[in-house]
Amino acid sequence: MKKQQCVCKLGRCPDARSSFKKGRFIYRRTVLRQACYDVVVAGGGPSGMGAALAAARQGARTLLVEQNGFSGGNATAGYVLKFHGFVSKRRNYVVRGIPLELVRKMKMARGACAVADCADGFVFDPECWKRTADDLLAAAGVEVLFHSFAADVIRRKHDLEGVVIENKSGPLLVRGKVFIDATGTGDVAIRAGAEYQKGRKGDQAMQPMSLGFRLGNVASFDIKEIRPLMRQGVAAGEIPFIGGPWIDFTGASPRNGEVLVNAVRMWGDASDVFDLTRAEIEGRKAVEKITAFLKKKAKPFSKCFLVDSAPVISFREANHILGDYILTKEDVLAGRKFEDGIAAGVWGVDIHSPTPGVDWNCTGLDDYYLIPYRCLLVKGIGNLLVAGGPASFSHEAWASTRVMGTCMAMGQAAGTAAALSVRRNKSLRRIDVDELREVLKKKDVYL
Repeated sequence: MKKQQCVCKLGRCPDARSSFKKGRFIYRRTVLRQACYDVVVAGGGPSGMGAALAAARQGARTLLVEQNGFSGGNATAGYVLKFHGFVSKRRNYVVRGIPLELVRKMKMARGACAVADCADGFVFDPECWKRTADDLLAAAGVEVLFHSFAADVIRRKHDLEGVVIENKSGPLLVRGKVFIDATGTGDVAIRAGAEYQKGRKGDQAMQPMSLGFRLGNVASFDIKEIRPLMRQGVAAGEIPFIGGPWIDFTGASPRNGEVLVNAVRMWGDASDVFDLTRAEIEGRKAVEKITAFLKKKAKPFSKCFLVDSAPVISFREANHILGDYILTKEDVLAGRKFEDGIAAGVWGVDIHSPTPGVDWNCTGLDDYYLIPYRCLLVKGIGNLLVAGGPASFSHEAWASTRVMGTCMAMGQAAGTAAALSVRRNKSLRRIDVDELREVLKKKDVYL
């Protein structure tokens, strides 16, 4: 049999049979290939994409691993087509850097019809994000591995030595100096034995999942008329419980009357594959019912048709990995500016109730706050950072930090910190945070 070529970036690695412990068991896997990088990023959503770009631009050999065939995560596969979390109450852009760069690149490269300004961010077309992301990652020198996910880890004492990547080609052992968990559910950190909290403290209940969908041939409408109509449908039992709804034309202008609908709500644990599968199936049933209801009851939708539902259901909350500091609701509402702040947050405490049938509630902010670097560090693990969804936040604080603009800003900070750790040959906890902040500021990050 022909021997597979090594893809190691630092030299030749032999084929190996890898043994590693997980709990009290020892797993033995035939690892056909090995690879070595400075920085390994698991998850290609907004936070992972921001991390990979930042690390590579700082000179680190960087691998980005993503389970879909494109980057973006909830932004693309989940049809969360609103890029929120940029603008403060005073109408200042407090989230800039890579997130704002992505918006500008989408506008320039793909045409104005692909992205539109809205009151609190940007509306975009998912195809526009995919292609622009491909270009940015390639230009930065990030090596991307799609259709792959981090299935397990190799841990030696307080550090990760490598992650085992699963895909169609079989297991790939990837070694690295620094790892970044941007999976959205903390998969790498949990497999490494990190402490974590599920959802809301006390009952572990989580904010609901949503299945976005697109309708075509919709006439101009007033959401103030559609919203009460749909709520009447819920009360009458004609459609299942909804959130919002939020309905927006795709991109900067109506494209053949195409709109994105954010209304479906499914409760469960997004890190549990059984709950996730059930939510996907039930979500598609809800899409069908809501589409039929709108077509029958709302005149602007009388000739509409279902274009598609999102390839995957999007989720708001899952696991919170415990770090060196846990950001709280009080920190967010007070607009606290931590000395080790590395990313700004401006979105309100936006909680879609973990209790089925209870509506959402959002408490707005008077000022922006800063997310401490300590929230990205993982308690007990030296060379692992967590960016985006599963970082060290309380349930209420996460209701603010979860939006994509803030997540990508966290990713940029994590990638920059990882590259500094490699360059200075210092652990993540020993790098100069003032230097980290200065590097971020030079990259147009508002701190």
